[in-house]
Amino acid sequence: MSGEEEHMNQLVTVKQIVEQYLTANGYDGLRSFDGECGCKVGDLVPCDGPFDTCEPGYEVPCPGPGCVLAGDCPWHIAPKKPGEEERVSTTADGTHPLTG
Repeated sequence: MSGEEEHMNQLVTVKQIVEQYLTANGYDGLRSFDGECGCKVGDLVPCDGPFDTCEPGYEVPCPGPGCVLAGDCPWHIAPKKPGEEERVSTTADGTHPLTG
């Protein structure tokens, strides 16, 4: 193996960097912001589409009714863990840091 081939084998892809980040931070995968698409660690971006607008998330069971795939899937990637309440950060004076 040439030095260049060895160097190429050591390069890390963006998908590998994202997968390492997700794993290190306890996430199960990625989801599109609209929630219509999701993929799990180990099989990130199987569609080979752009994923620059995806966000980290957690695996949850398919909700069945209301599912964008008509309940024909075993899981979804959600923005928060099942049972986790949405948290809104506030400043010391009780206002939201972005909206005031």
